[in-house]
Amino acid sequence: MCGLALGVKMLGAAVLLFALAAVIWGLARRAVPARAVTRVVAFAALALAVASPWYIKSYRWTGNPVYPFFYQVFGGKYWTQQRADAYTEAQKEFGLGRGPAALVSLPWNLTMRPRWFFDHASSLRRFNVFITVFGPLLLAFLPALLVTGPVGGPGRLLLWFALCYAAIWFGLTQNGRYLMPVLPGLCACAGLATRRLLEGRGALAPATLVALLLGLSAGLYPSFLLAAPAARVAVGAESRDAYLSRSWQIYPMFEAIENLTPPDARILVLGDEPRFFYLERDYLLGNHAEIFTSQDLAGPEAFLSALRGMGVTHLLLPASALSGGEGPPGRIEVQIAGLAAAGRIRPLLRDRRYPLVLWRIGNERGESPG
Repeated sequence: MCGLALGVKMLGAAVLLFALAAVIWGLARRAVPARAVTRVVAFAALALAVASPWYIKSYRWTGNPVYPFFYQVFGGKYWTQQRADAYTEAQKEFGLGRGPAALVSLPWNLTMRPRWFFDHASSLRRFNVFITVFGPLLLAFLPALLVTGPVGGPGRLLLWFALCYAAIWFGLTQNGRYLMPVLPGLCACAGLATRRLLEGRGALAPATLVALLLGLSAGLYPSFLLAAPAARVAVGAESRDAYLSRSWQIYPMFEAIENLTPPDARILVLGDEPRFFYLERDYLLGNHAEIFTSQDLAGPEAFLSALRGMGVTHLLLPASALSGGEGPPGRIEVQIAGLAAAGRIRPLLRDRRYPLVLWRIGNERGESPG
């Protein structure tokens, strides 16, 4: 499990380190130092073996096993020190500081000031959905453990893991979604405190019940907002295609693209939209330019040669990509604009109903294929 976590996210190394520390602590208390060394090494080796394919892949592709991190140590293809510094600064924009006071006030800030730790979904920006992720129930009931009794060995382990993991997270990047691994354990401990409060006497038990019901209701409300639009599909009252066409502006364009391109077409896509897996064509996401070297971006013809080397036959671009409508163009957009001006690419599908334009790459003589 530690290896799988490390293969999913590099921050999973914090999980592995804590697990190793817990194994060492447990074995040391049993006074079996020789066995402790063997078992710790076996534990670490197994976890690293499970995670290793992803790091080997990164090394083979970029020369950096933890790409794009630790650029100053490993370097890395398609990356620069300037990009590494900019990425580090972007990660530091989350949170409300990194001093001792910010660490102590972290539970309160995560609950009551969560916008500093998250990118909000536009449809839920007015409703603070993330208050139902880190609180208010955790904020209300975890402190009650101090007066409701001990949590036992498993509870202590969960709390120590949450504290250690949060400390590492706090020092790296305070992006709230990276803190999710501590939630199951914290919920279990908060649930233990809640049960003990409900079993208490006097007004404390009904007050706890009211707080619990209010907190759970607050969690169900955003869940309803997210799930309700798909309810008709779930019960068979609406087809999958009809739902996607209604809820996602780009989806109807995919059928037209599939009709206009051959099955072996390969499309370079620009933009941050992650749902292009609905497009039944091979595609590459090129919005961050890391797949191109500086030589590839030296000029329009060099860029065109790189595209052909990748087997790219079409480009799917935001309608504003070549007009500068969303700020200064990036390095890829500059080269594409040059190709369009020279007639080396031509628009194949352009419709005002959709925010994307499909371009076709010409052949070696500058002609568009039939």
